[in-house]
Amino acid sequence: MAVVFAFPVPFCVCSLSVDVVPIEDATGPAATDKSLDGLVVSSETLAGCRRINTARAEGNLPPLIAVVIRRTQQASLSSTAMRNAS
Repeated sequence: MAVVFAFPVPFCVCSLSVDVVPIEDATGPAATDKSLDGLVVSSETLAGCRRINTARAEGNLPPLIAVVIRRTQQASLSSTAMRNAS
């Protein structure tokens, strides 16, 4: 988990608040957290954002804005890679 907490540090701007939480199911807290407005996703994870928005609609929450970024090898946050590195 320490690797996950350290990952955003080089990308953070002073006014940016980063909240790292465990994801324990397919949608994580994004499906139910009323305080969220959007998600930063890659083209590979955009379908997951759609599933989250479906779950939010079922819970009468507004959809999240999906900010799609291009994934690069240098800025890749892969849970599989992190587990393998541990």
